[in-house]
Amino acid sequence: AVMINDDKTFLKFTEEGVIAYGSPWSGKHGLDTNTAAPLKGICVLHRGKVNIIRRNCADEVLPMLHHQSYVSADEFSNQKVSALVERLSRSVTLWSMECTKEQDAATVAFGAMSADDKKRNV
Repeated sequence: AVMINDDKTFLKFTEEGVIAYGSPWSGKHGLDTNTAAPLKGICVLHRGKVNIIRRNCADEVLPMLHHQSYVSADEFSNQKVSALVERLSRSVTLWSMECTKEQDAATVAFGAMSADDKKRNV
């Protein structure tokens, strides 16, 4: 796996879908790559005692997406960002996952997301 960015990923809406781009604004771990890839989904992570993943509707994930988005002092800019966040929530598959710190969490996430992706591409 390649980490595109662990903090401020750039997103672009295209005819083919949403594309994620690395940016120089990576998080405290400095995990960023100058690359791009199609964004197929967003998964909201929560600490849990077991590894459970499920698909979500936009209404369940929108508060977190808004919280993680750019905030401006200008109300007009914030309205535009809000419209983009809502468009994003309709453009990709949304997930939420309760997970442990164990490696099995990645296996559970990959299994569910890969199976779902195969269903949609058949």
